[in-house]
Amino acid sequence: MEKTEGGLTMIEKRAFKELAIGAGAIAVKIYTGSALSLEKINFDELEDDDKPTIQSSSPPSKLTSYGVFVFYLVMLTLAVWYLGK
Repeated sequence: MEKTEGGLTMIEKRAFKELAIGAGAIAVKIYTGSALSLEKINFDELEDDDKPTIQSSSPPSKLTSYGVFVFYLVMLTLAVWYLGK
């Protein structure tokens, strides 16, 4: 990325964090300094926000899983019925 003058805004930081968590990251730290190499990375020294922007959610309950299953089953049945005409 190109260098940003004055650093990233809170909105940009939150957007990057949400993108990373949506992609499957467990924890996100944003570094805006000079280019990093694998030999120089020390994650303990990177800045960390005190407050999380996204709270981890609990795994879905069985009722939710059944509801999703029934929804997809109905959608599949309707698709087969519609395409069979």
